[in-house]
Amino acid sequence: MAPNAKRRRYEACFKLKVAAYAKSRNNCAAARECGVTEKRVRDWKLKEHLLRSMPRKKCAMRRGTAHWPNLE
Repeated sequence: MAPNAKRRRYEACFKLKVAAYAKSRNNCAAARECGVTEKRVRDWKLKEHLLRSMPRKKCAMRRGTAHWPNLE
């Protein structure tokens, strides 16, 4: 069994930089240069309009109400 990899978090400004790099070159080159997977690059390119509306230092796109507000 493989050891658990540490989860990484990326800020919105980093995601936008990677998406812009991928647009100027391609997804594989952006993934290699920035040290992320190509799937993440593709997802960030698709969600670029949401990333632009987020604060630059925010990492996740969570919003809305809690599923179980009584527990929180």
